[in-house]
Amino acid sequence: MSVRKIGSRIDEIQNVRVYYTLKQQKVRYVSGDQVFAIKVFIALREAGVEVVTSTMFHFFYNTTKSNAISMLHRLGDKGVLVMVKNEKPGPLRYILSEKFVTLWSAQPTSINT
Repeated sequence: MSVRKIGSRIDEIQNVRVYYTLKQQKVRYVSGDQVFAIKVFIALREAGVEVVTSTMFHFFYNTTKSNAISMLHRLGDKGVLVMVKNEKPGPLRYILSEKFVTLWSAQPTSINT
């Protein structure tokens, strides 16, 4: 899948669906930035990229590298993302948590707003 298709898929994913999935996971204080960050992970996962590096996330999240890494750590603290241990020094790697993936899969594909 091309970068443009991933970008358009990020836009297609409903904010409401991501928001309610995060609420089902008992995440408090969900912001629009967090919803967009999760949309990036979902779109990349659908494109076949399960392990997302901080560099890849920074590209799609469209902010500074330090802000992107901060967001990844916050979502990891909330249990939405899991950090994958690196064998060698390099960019941080994350995946969506199994709990989030299970709740996301159980959500209906269209939620009326």
